[in-house]
Amino acid sequence: MSAEIQAVIFDVGGVLVPFQMEPALQKLAAKLNLTVEELHEVTGQWRDAWVTGKMRTEDFWDNVMNDERVTTSASVDELTFTGLGKDWEPEQVLMDFAIGLKASGYQIAILSDTITPHAELIRSKGVYEPFDPVVLSHEVGLRKPDPAIYQLTLERLGLPAAETVFIDDTPENIEAAKALGMHGVVCENPDQVQAELIQLGVTVRP
Repeated sequence: MSAEIQAVIFDVGGVLVPFQMEPALQKLAAKLNLTVEELHEVTGQWRDAWVTGKMRTEDFWDNVMNDERVTTSASVDELTFTGLGKDWEPEQVLMDFAIGLKASGYQIAILSDTITPHAELIRSKGVYEPFDPVVLSHEVGLRKPDPAIYQLTLERLGLPAAETVFIDDTPENIEAAKALGMHGVVCENPDQVQAELIQLGVTVRP
């Protein structure tokens, strides 16, 4: 195991779960009869509260529906799971890789911005089970790229930033991690992630 990196921290959506944000936003905007720009305007003032667990899903959608620009016949459940259908499967290559890292002596953790319904679905599929700690925005009241959520993750790992690497599909979130002294990998695909980790000295032992 690398003498430096002791823990690998994974984002979920776009990393361990094949969720693509931009196509999801386009689908959601279409369901609400909005442009993507309008969608950001309509949801912007409520989004942080939703993702940090300060607003229930039902209240979030009530607020969105009250905007005069919104027209839809979709249910709350349908809107919530647009882009993340309930029949999805985890990114098994990275899941297996993470489990291999754990068997090789690394700590593996999750740091994810999420909402209660998504987290419940992901937990039911067993995605969180191998990881410790599991830091979820709606449970801790913080979200990326707030430095506080990275610091909380480091505290739960019991490690300094320099001994960790964070994998996320959003460059802004990786830059925030690097600003704290963590290593970072922007996820494009499983092969690329594994290759960059190997460059950092993080490998699965046979």
